[in-house]
Amino acid sequence: MSWDKIVKTTNSQLDKAKDFRYFAMLASFLFFLDFSLIIFYEKALTQVTFDFLTTGLNFGHILIFLCLFAFYLSFCVPLVQWLLRVIAYLIPFKILYFFHNDKWKDISHEDTFYTSELKEFAIKNNNSIAYNYHNELVEDSYRDSQLEHFCLAFLISILLNYYAYNDSKQALISNLMPFFKDSIEPFVTQLLAFCFYALIVLCFYFGVIRGGGFSLDLRGKYYFKNNGFRES
Repeated sequence: MSWDKIVKTTNSQLDKAKDFRYFAMLASFLFFLDFSLIIFYEKALTQVTFDFLTTGLNFGHILIFLCLFAFYLSFCVPLVQWLLRVIAYLIPFKILYFFHNDKWKDISHEDTFYTSELKEFAIKNNNSIAYNYHNELVEDSYRDSQLEHFCLAFLISILLNYYAYNDSKQALISNLMPFFKDSIEPFVTQLLAFCFYALIVLCFYFGVIRGGGFSLDLRGKYYFKNNGFRES
């Protein structure tokens, strides 16, 4: 492997580390792993030792857990997201609209477009620049959907970990939330707990409010003054 390839791979991994989507996915994995260890082995993640890894686990157990986590991400989380959208659909429109800030009300219809209109314009006019712009917008929309998905997965994994706390007081969530402890925690610990609470609120907005359909923001609609995409 050449040094250029190593540098490119390293930069790619660093870019992922800065992306909040991957943080939410990794945090979901850790909380779900802690939940699984407590439920099936009565041992929290912070109690796992090298001896347990070599004698208490085997390769089959690891494969089963990976399958469970994949099922959790690919089926359970989308199912919860769908149920949230059903609930949002049943809520009267006036209630949701009361909290909605319509950013398009002062913008002319001719200055807006949808990705489908941009794609149709690019194909009809054989415009590669417009088509590449369309692909970038679609990719951004896909990243937003992934962010909502992983934020919801993070919230559900926290709830599962809270359930596991009833079986083990060493659950991961007890180390991040001071109200699980009787003693007064140091300032640094309280500061970390405050950051964790803020993280939960942020994930609630992306995973439930936006991903659950409670936000009335239009998807796939963008601003481009005098674009003329509908005239061609």
